[in-house]
Amino acid sequence: MWWIPDGAKYVPGIVGGAILIYGVFWRLPERDQDLKRKQWQFLLATWTFVFVSAPSYLLNDGSWSELRALLVMAVYISFFRGVRFSSAFFKALLLICAAGFITLTFYQYSQAGGRVGGFINPIPYSTAVGAVVLVLLARLLFARNNILQRAIFGVMFVALVAALLMTKTRGVVGPVFVISAVLFLALLMRNERHRFLKSLIVIAVLASAAMVAGKTLLTDRLNQTVHEYEALSQDNYDGSFGVRLQLWVASGELIARKPVMGHGDGYRGALEELHRTGNLKESLYRFEANHFHNQFIDTTVKKGLIGGLALVLLLVAAARMFYLAPCTAWQRYGGLSVVLLYAGASLTDVPLLHTHTIFLFFGLCFILGSVSSNQDDKRMGL
Repeated sequence: MWWIPDGAKYVPGIVGGAILIYGVFWRLPERDQDLKRKQWQFLLATWTFVFVSAPSYLLNDGSWSELRALLVMAVYISFFRGVRFSSAFFKALLLICAAGFITLTFYQYSQAGGRVGGFINPIPYSTAVGAVVLVLLARLLFARNNILQRAIFGVMFVALVAALLMTKTRGVVGPVFVISAVLFLALLMRNERHRFLKSLIVIAVLASAAMVAGKTLLTDRLNQTVHEYEALSQDNYDGSFGVRLQLWVASGELIARKPVMGHGDGYRGALEELHRTGNLKESLYRFEANHFHNQFIDTTVKKGLIGGLALVLLLVAAARMFYLAPCTAWQRYGGLSVVLLYAGASLTDVPLLHTHTIFLFFGLCFILGSVSSNQDDKRMGL
């Protein structure tokens, strides 16, 4: 879905067809009952978010593509709940995913330069790249890799960090670096000196590379940040930050008007009314926002307070799954990092509104939480 334009449109059919073929021509997968039980809350939260999103689509002209993506992933998780995926399968999947992002990003940057956004938009594309970066880092820090695996994952990680910087997305690059620092701190707290000393060398190399790449790729965005901050200090709200702040302030009025069901796509009419009554600045009116640049606010405005609560419960359930499920350290830290990144990115964007990032979030969290250890693989003959 990342490698061709409109590729996300084909994912529901592929997933549905694969489940159907699997169920008809192969025996149903064996299930780990303990894992199945500990994934229950995540599945319940997923279906709750689906059912909360459905009225918004049916009654308020919400996004069908969003609802379809959520429904497909809910069905997928329901079918494979409790199934263990081999670690070799996940490693191959992770490397293919990383290689795909690296190839696409470097290709687009070489063709046009500037800010890379895949075939969708730089912000959700950056969120997807950042999620894979964090899983790779967790794998490097906490998994027991041989020298070859460590070299392969290390090269992929460095190249993918460069790809992330090419998206020039401040609302994602910042959280990725903060979460990366937390992962290094977690490694230190685990009191694994030998592993930490090795990682310290990696930190020095990566920090140096990040400083050089950041200065090369992010200078214009950093300068823009400074200029927008200075504009805000002079009561000029026409910049990117200013427009977002205006949106967030206006959302309070919209939520108060329809706190239960929300506005759906009807929020545009509500903003139009605010403009007519003089409660909306001209700069925000002309901005014609497709969303509120904050997942929590956007969901609450469009789906009501129940929708906002369902979103929070979904993120909490995903994080809790990694705490409870029988995961290895790298899976647990990698999964929690993905959830934290989506929560952080949700403060300035809507990663669970775009179909690409919806598929990635649910698929990555679910499969990552279901990967068996190498010992389990040997026991199962994988």
